[in-house]
Amino acid sequence: MALLPVRRVDRLLASTVAASTLVVMAVLIGFDILLALVEEFEDIGEGDYTLVKALVYVAYTVPRRIHENFAYCALIGTLVGLGLLASQGELTALRAAGLAKRRIALAAVATVAAMTLAVTALGESLAPQGERWAQALALQAKNRDYALSGLGLWARDADTVVNAKRVLSDAGRLEMREVRLFAFEPGGRLAEVTRAGRAVHEEGQWRLDEVQRFRFHDDRVESQALASDAWQSSLDPAVLGQGAIRARYLDLASLWESWQYRKANRLHTQDIEAAFWMRLFSPLTTLALVFAVTPFAFGALRSGGFGKRLFLGIVIAVSFYFLQRALINLADVYGYSLPLVNALPLLLLGLAGWVYYRRHP
Repeated sequence: MALLPVRRVDRLLASTVAASTLVVMAVLIGFDILLALVEEFEDIGEGDYTLVKALVYVAYTVPRRIHENFAYCALIGTLVGLGLLASQGELTALRAAGLAKRRIALAAVATVAAMTLAVTALGESLAPQGERWAQALALQAKNRDYALSGLGLWARDADTVVNAKRVLSDAGRLEMREVRLFAFEPGGRLAEVTRAGRAVHEEGQWRLDEVQRFRFHDDRVESQALASDAWQSSLDPAVLGQGAIRARYLDLASLWESWQYRKANRLHTQDIEAAFWMRLFSPLTTLALVFAVTPFAFGALRSGGFGKRLFLGIVIAVSFYFLQRALINLADVYGYSLPLVNALPLLLLGLAGWVYYRRHP
């Protein structure tokens, strides 16, 4: 029996899978946005934080939310789309026309791959930038002594003005990069400038590293260089953390830069490494997830309704999320290879799909 024209088959599968994925994205990400709005509404009235600013803040974070949740939306969307075709008998018709199950699955994966490419580009460009805009808006509106600009974070600490090019927060550690402290006398005269490679807040204390200090006198400038120095500051780490971007929200280039910076300075790198490898493997993991769940469309889902497909997709997505987090936590505790830990679920999913299609072509 002659095959259906490949282009018509691909168009049918692509349109169904893409449409289902977009609908699932609208529902899941819309729900995520709604929860974020509820959380932000609780802060309205704090400083100059208004309803409009809360709405803008959440709008800035939408690209990050799309990138963060796309894998699970694609998984559920593919199940729903192929399940819909199966329940209507269209997959059976394609099979009767001689189209292999694996060929149908690969067409679905190719559709998701095109969407993944677009979402990955979004995650490497607009998503981290939007997160920076959101943090800047919230920080400045809620705290009048703090501001974020193109030159980084600015804060007032008594008679000292603090500037940091970048603020990072992860696992209870707050770190500011390329820090400058401008100390003024009561009359407004600049008395001292301190430069530091970083300022770290750990265990309730601030520490400056790679310090250069310049004190201005009437007839001379006194300079001092220190490897590290304690910093007595009244800055609130919780407030500074509002202007920090979590490691998992950074783009790959920024993660790589942070990783190499910490490595060169013999600092703890596990959190940055974990975020880097998870982000690097994320597109492939999405495709492996989709490939591994396509067999369900040829089996029990033919007689199931939308609720059954949606429930199964959510169960698989949640199970995979907890499995991935558990493996990364084990790697953190026991020092396992993070590339291997991220590649292992991907390989297992790909193997499961391959075995199925070998046995059921």
